[in-house]
Amino acid sequence: MLFKRLLFSCIVLAAYCVLSYNVASRQFVPTGDEPHYLVIAHSLAIDGDISLLNNYKEQHYRIFYPSILAKRTTASADKRREIPTFGLGMPVFLAPWYRWFYDYAPEKLVAYLRMVICLVAAFGVFQLLSFGFELSGNFWFALWITAGAAFASPLITYSSQFYPEVFAFALLVTGLRTLRNRHKHPWLSTIVLMLIPGMLMWLHPKYLALAVVLTAITAFCIYRDQKELTQRRKDAKVIQIAHIIVACLGIFTFFYFLHDKYGSWSPNRIYGGWQKESSLLDLLQQEGFQRIGVMMKMFFGFWFDERFGLLPYSPFYVAFFAALIWAIRRRQTIVYPALVLLALHFLPLCWGAPLGGYAPPARHFVVMTPLILAPVFLFSSTWISEQKALFLTLQGVALFVAFEMLTHYRSIFANVTWRNPDGASDFWPIVHLEKWIPNCIATNPEYTLILFWVLGIVLIAACLYPHEKGPGTAGY
Repeated sequence: MLFKRLLFSCIVLAAYCVLSYNVASRQFVPTGDEPHYLVIAHSLAIDGDISLLNNYKEQHYRIFYPSILAKRTTASADKRREIPTFGLGMPVFLAPWYRWFYDYAPEKLVAYLRMVICLVAAFGVFQLLSFGFELSGNFWFALWITAGAAFASPLITYSSQFYPEVFAFALLVTGLRTLRNRHKHPWLSTIVLMLIPGMLMWLHPKYLALAVVLTAITAFCIYRDQKELTQRRKDAKVIQIAHIIVACLGIFTFFYFLHDKYGSWSPNRIYGGWQKESSLLDLLQQEGFQRIGVMMKMFFGFWFDERFGLLPYSPFYVAFFAALIWAIRRRQTIVYPALVLLALHFLPLCWGAPLGGYAPPARHFVVMTPLILAPVFLFSSTWISEQKALFLTLQGVALFVAFEMLTHYRSIFANVTWRNPDGASDFWPIVHLEKWIPNCIATNPEYTLILFWVLGIVLIAACLYPHEKGPGTAGY
């Protein structure tokens, strides 16, 4: 099975690289936040620092961005330097590759760096297929579901984008798989699980909930293991202590870096400057109630908004709702960690409404893909033939939409900022569906259309709900 998983991952990598080279790299220079991430990578690779003023002033970005790029920096703690307003995890990873391509193939810098991102995405897909196989117990079911996810939005859209989502996706699915298999290689699993939370934090502060909750879930599982062990109890205790210390230190190093370089413990200091260095508690006290309306719009919007919703572009993910109910009713504790992580990451996203700049659809669902598919993998073997046919049909729709997206690549980049809540997607008129996909964050949302989508999702989820009992599965 390892060979089959590797073969499939190589096929995915080849497809991603071809699409990246022939579509993403040719039709667009880096857009949105992408060139700023590359400026940081340039400064790390060439200058060996994160002081960016000279890079913007001397237009070092011209190698990958043909126009004038307005700087995106903030003052350092000592007010002497201008430093990044972005997470450093991805630029740190790209810096050695950047240096290599910069020296030997500068004319192909962006295309080759995009292929490096494709490599990370393919690694994440390999882990997703492996995780799905372990949950479902059936390789072909796992392959079937993973293939749909790999070649439909959002993974195929972001497989070469210079954003932290693909990295967080690969780390999170690796963490989930390692957590499930921790009994096979206790110390190796502990090392992996103690490193991932810190790496998530360095990618982007929005992954704080994922980092903290993954640390807590792992600590709980190791503690439970320790109580159940009849032998090597002392070894289990050492593993538990080592995990908690290193995982917490990994998260703390990010905050120490903030305090040292930015002069504040608040992650908001990076993105908002000195005037927005308030803590999460301060933000909740200042505008918590005011954000409830925004949160409700985003809750529905993330699922089926015309510009950034998941289900219009990949309708087969509706199986998650059937799988969620099935897992809860069957008390499938194996998926509880994934569901807890999903809730505690998704709800803050709804509250914060992180929709700045231009973005292809379902950007924030990239990292949540393994969390959504975990219960789907688990119950897939219980489907009857009609349910499988419906799921396959929904996958076919998603693949068709993905094909249309890639052949009309510029149309999927939509302005999704809150400064333009009434803006429309340029993509759906191409397939003549612009009247059927709601704008959930508009000043006056299309409530009737939103209700139609909610009822449609409920109906399809009911049709996908498994009616046959499957074999029990061991929990975490």
